[in-house]
Amino acid sequence: MSTSNEPNNPESVQNEISNQNENIRQNPRETVQLSKSTLALLNPHEEEQSPSDDEDEEEDESSHWHDNFFANVFKSLGDNQPTQPRSTNVDHQKRQKRPYIHRLQSQADRKSLDCGLSEHQLAAPYIEEEQPEKPEDFKRSSTTPLLTPEEQLESSEAEGSSVRPHENSLRDRAKKALALHHIQNLFTPSNKEHLENAGNLASELLPISISVPFLWARLDYKGRRAPPIIFEALKLAITDSYADHNMYNLQTIFRIELEYGDVKWVIKRSGYEFFQLDFNLKKRQEIAGIPSFSTGMSAWVGTLFHRSEERHARQATLSLERRKTLQEYLIRLIGVLRKHVSYDLNEFLELSAISITRDMGWKGKECYLENKVEKFRKPRFFWRMRNSNEKWEKEWVIVRDSYIAFCSHISSSSPADVFLLDKYFKCDRTEIHGIHKVLLHDRIDLSNSSRKIELRGDKRTLESLMESINKVKISSPWVRQHRFDSYAPIREAAKIKWYVDGKDYFFAVSQAILAAKSEIYIEDWWLSPELYLRRPPSENEDFRLDNLLKKKAEEGVMIYIVVYKEVRYALTLDSRHTKLSLEKLHRNIRVQRHPDHGPEGTMFWAHHEKMVVVDSQVAFIGGLDLCFGRYDTHTHEMIDWFPEETKKARSIWLGLDYSNPRVKDFANVADYLHEIIDKKRTPRMPWHDVSIGMIGTPARDVARHFVQRWNFIKDEKAYNKEKFPFLTPKGEYVSTRDESLFRGTCDVQLLRSSAEWSSGIKQENSIYNAYVHLIRTSKHFIYIENQFFITSTEHENNYVIKNRIGEAIVERVKRAHKNNEKFRIIVIMPLLPAFEADLSSKDAGTIRMVMHWQYVSICRGGKSVLEKIAEEKINPEDYISFFALRGYDRIHANDDKGKKTDGSSTDHTKQDSFSDEQSRPISDGRIGGEPVIPSGIKQMDPKQNFVTEEVYIHSKLMIVDDRFVICGSANINDRSQVGNRDSEIAIVIEDKKHVKSRMNGLEYQASKFAYTLRSSIFKEHLGICEPQDHSSVTKSSLPPVSREILFDLLHERDRSISSILDDDMNYKQPKIKHPTKEDLIVMDPLSDEFYDHWKTTAKNNSETYRSVFRCIPDKNVTSWDEYKHFVPDQTKVPIGHVANSETPIDETVKKLNNIRGHLVEFPYEFLNKENLLGSVISNAVTPAEIFT
Repeated sequence: MSTSNEPNNPESVQNEISNQNENIRQNPRETVQLSKSTLALLNPHEEEQSPSDDEDEEEDESSHWHDNFFANVFKSLGDNQPTQPRSTNVDHQKRQKRPYIHRLQSQADRKSLDCGLSEHQLAAPYIEEEQPEKPEDFKRSSTTPLLTPEEQLESSEAEGSSVRPHENSLRDRAKKALALHHIQNLFTPSNKEHLENAGNLASELLPISISVPFLWARLDYKGRRAPPIIFEALKLAITDSYADHNMYNLQTIFRIELEYGDVKWVIKRSGYEFFQLDFNLKKRQEIAGIPSFSTGMSAWVGTLFHRSEERHARQATLSLERRKTLQEYLIRLIGVLRKHVSYDLNEFLELSAISITRDMGWKGKECYLENKVEKFRKPRFFWRMRNSNEKWEKEWVIVRDSYIAFCSHISSSSPADVFLLDKYFKCDRTEIHGIHKVLLHDRIDLSNSSRKIELRGDKRTLESLMESINKVKISSPWVRQHRFDSYAPIREAAKIKWYVDGKDYFFAVSQAILAAKSEIYIEDWWLSPELYLRRPPSENEDFRLDNLLKKKAEEGVMIYIVVYKEVRYALTLDSRHTKLSLEKLHRNIRVQRHPDHGPEGTMFWAHHEKMVVVDSQVAFIGGLDLCFGRYDTHTHEMIDWFPEETKKARSIWLGLDYSNPRVKDFANVADYLHEIIDKKRTPRMPWHDVSIGMIGTPARDVARHFVQRWNFIKDEKAYNKEKFPFLTPKGEYVSTRDESLFRGTCDVQLLRSSAEWSSGIKQENSIYNAYVHLIRTSKHFIYIENQFFITSTEHENNYVIKNRIGEAIVERVKRAHKNNEKFRIIVIMPLLPAFEADLSSKDAGTIRMVMHWQYVSICRGGKSVLEKIAEEKINPEDYISFFALRGYDRIHANDDKGKKTDGSSTDHTKQDSFSDEQSRPISDGRIGGEPVIPSGIKQMDPKQNFVTEEVYIHSKLMIVDDRFVICGSANINDRSQVGNRDSEIAIVIEDKKHVKSRMNGLEYQASKFAYTLRSSIFKEHLGICEPQDHSSVTKSSLPPVSREILFDLLHERDRSISSILDDDMNYKQPKIKHPTKEDLIVMDPLSDEFYDHWKTTAKNNSETYRSVFRCIPDKNVTSWDEYKHFVPDQTKVPIGHVANSETPIDETVKKLNNIRGHLVEFPYEFLNKENLLGSVISNAVTPAEIFT
């Protein structure tokens, strides 16, 4: 029966998308003496021209035809045979670069140092989610048998070196050919019984296994390859027809439903388009057997001689017969053309190489259209010029649920451009009327936060394209306004996990990488290929990062990495070493560095995100780069020295990994085994950090951010290098995706600081918005851990510091005091910034600059947080306090390092082992009497030396009311917060699962995620947590799901939900009826008992360190004269050692026995009689903004 066009309203559109996908988810400047590295940063004209990235060799695609063809086949079918994208054979001279139109002006322009935020933005208005996402997840099964990672390892070891490369290649080909036997099983079963197969796949197996690879190697009459499509696996049905009254010749339009693997779509074709397809194919003499095509005109004319009622009935019958005839014609035609390259058929069916890519979700309109990009070029001057010589280019356009892709032709396996949809997306139709309609085409203007593209074509094609785009605009979450003005929507019922310190985090990352199936995304400020993700190194060579990535690349996993391209004279990261050492391992590893430096580049700001994404299903973000100096445990050991004969086997931190940037910064990182610090005399600087792991929808949001960053860098630096393809995000709506397996209890939202220079987009500062909002709306308690604390407490246009997080804190304290509320803020931050220099030296300008801005934010200068609170006759200590961390160790103390300690859960094996953390009895002395002492202290040789060092706080964490958590890479300073400086990523988390707790002495329902994270951190700082062993594996070091489960999820094995969802997020829920003494101490952060214990611990520890080591900073040192008298003579006493070497060892041990944990006071009064900016002679004028 004929039907009319459905009305374009949200409900009907959602229904149509649902029908197509089945089970769809609805879902001022200061002067100062600076260090040489900083001066290099500020003098770009003296910057050595950094070598450009090596030219990439062209890939030999013809010698890998079988890899490329079967890769696309198995990618679309869901099998685990991934490989690298195939070259697209594009004439680069004809390809027009698609520029991002919002470009940051030269950093030499003073205006570029402005934060770019309006008064309204700095006030951080709360922006609510317009339509929070409420995904409903569906489960599916898979019949594909796959090996687990352990089975794969055993299999590879068994086959091993006995197989020659040629034999292995033949075996792979044979396996791939035999795999075609199972193609029908691999395809997702369809419940649309009216869809007919385009051919009998099983009976045609042998011809397909020969003819399809042969077809892929052939070219058509225009020299084009065929897309890797098995037409026999295509299902189709013509389900409706109607007269198009908008067309002058009243053509009949036929609605055709198609299905290929997990991709389902609908096309509409007129009778004339059927006729045109038939005519074009019959013109090709090399194609024989084209089935006859009947127009059906005679039968239709015959109905005109019947009465009205009979005519309508007759026409309805003829319409049904006509649809069946055309359906049979298409099926027969596909059978004929499967041995030929026919772009006409692919274009008719809107079927391309990319459209069959698995897990890409809803498929909209595909067609050839002419397009033109508004091109803005960046001249060498500080202004922009519009280039009026844009050219129209015809490309294959693909509409998906969150992006529009452009391909050079139908068989391109990699797009020539990807246009991401965002909240700034606009689509405007321009219709041509009158005489101009004969000469000009109708047009569509597309625009987002980064560019504008103009499309032109015939009216009906553009109407169909608009129809698809309108559906996306209604259904896609990416085109909406989101809370905090973030790029990402709120994701409900997400499974999230926290990691404190590097040991657990690196282990979890290694497991996720080991389970990778198709692609791995990594972005870091610094990446060290030689980093060991598991310790001790002597037992974990396979888990050195470069070895692990090489293993996955050899398995066919594509690995895409973005690293910050440093200013070489200012930083010693050597990102070029990172790029070259990784890319030489395997061609599947692709590394991009950004940004370039110079008149048109970015000199001052950095890519500061840290993220790892595996298969767009599992993601990790936080404060930890995959680099040297970050690995640590809760114990925060400082010594790793052993006699030479046992050094290699027992060391935990090899070479440069044993670091103390306060003593000696990294140098020549390519020589990674070189030790730049004397382990016998100098302690390492322990590293405290927090990271987050996630699975499911939030992981895809992290992946989307990476894709946008990668594509922007590709467009800017490597547009004509096919080695670096444009990436596409995974689909939002995929009917076969089983998100129920990833369900948890947390509502989360990804946040970022991003702008023109970093991502090619309009400025976003959603992290800042979230910080200010959560502080303003807090009710009881705020806990902050951050590497920096640089903020403003008032609005002043000319003030250097722009972010007003400090203002939000002051206003919240004033409100609590006015309302007589019990309210507290605890801030933990480093004692000193991690810059190499003696504070009193002439080269310490950089570290003193940072210290100045931190102190004027906290307690000095008249505009600080504590001073603003005191102005209101409020005692600041009643509401907010600052603390830090410090530890001590003893050289030659850790003789047991690398071995299993008593009470640890498991022995280390090369195979992964899993167990729950075993609770060991903790004596009352651990809390009230005997302190926590570094392992082995009682057995140490009295002749050995004690050493101390600050525990460096690198976390970027805020916990509010034991309900909300913000964690990521963003510091509390302008560089991270205002959006157009350093690029950052973070996540805000609210766990809907509550645990019984206490707040201000009353029963309280805390969110499990926030409570367990805070209590674990508090126990660590107070020294009442269990020590960590380097080699044991516990739940706290697992990914959000265990690796066997993770492997099954990524490889689609069917498991019951009860066996997948572990109720433990790496911390057992406190049993309120029988809590341990440790639990009771940290349970109520507002209780006077807890806070007295917290402050007493910090005070006692600080006094002990002052007595034994006389370490700085110290609150009793208020001037440079006092500094010289207080600090031990370094010619006699090494840095960090006991100040008085004549002190009896027993007396030293007795004093150190008073230390508990790592908590110490933050010294507000340190050098408060000195001007840290004006105390040295200056020879440079620098913008203070780079330090804020």
